[in-house]
Amino acid sequence: MHLFTATVADKHGSYNEAATFEPGTQTVVATVESDHAAYQLGMMVCFDLRFPALAQRLRQAGADLLSAPSAFTYLTGQAHWSLLLRARALDSQCMVIGAAQGGDHVYKNGDIRQTWGHTTITAFDGTVINSYEDSELNNAIHKDNKNYALILATLDKQTQQQGRQKMPIFDCHRLA
Repeated sequence: MHLFTATVADKHGSYNEAATFEPGTQTVVATVESDHAAYQLGMMVCFDLRFPALAQRLRQAGADLLSAPSAFTYLTGQAHWSLLLRARALDSQCMVIGAAQGGDHVYKNGDIRQTWGHTTITAFDGTVINSYEDSELNNAIHKDNKNYALILATLDKQTQQQGRQKMPIFDCHRLA
């Protein structure tokens, strides 16, 4: 929904996604079925993590969990990635899945963009449930040389609902 526009003190320097992409215009919550259970997935991307109102709106639309596929710059990721995932989990009381690209990305002209990685799953209460604590894939743990890392977590809807009932922030919210 939100397009990344920033100046970062890295080799790339300036980022302006609006030069090549159009912003989203609506929130999306989709049903995901797994093991005979249905979950409501609120969809965000990368820069959306900086906007708590979007996470809150997705929760109000019924989201149980939020996804945020991302390619944070190395510097902004190092400074903000974990904090933003935990904050959006607390703001929305949803599980947040931060699937992240990490490492060096080489453009056709030879320029390199470094991304933070560190894929993380955070519970509704801001607790980090699981994470891949690296910016690049460690080939030593991937003997088959696959270009991905996989982390898993279980969403306990009952525990999440109990947490929401114990601290009903959406019943207490006073701002528009």
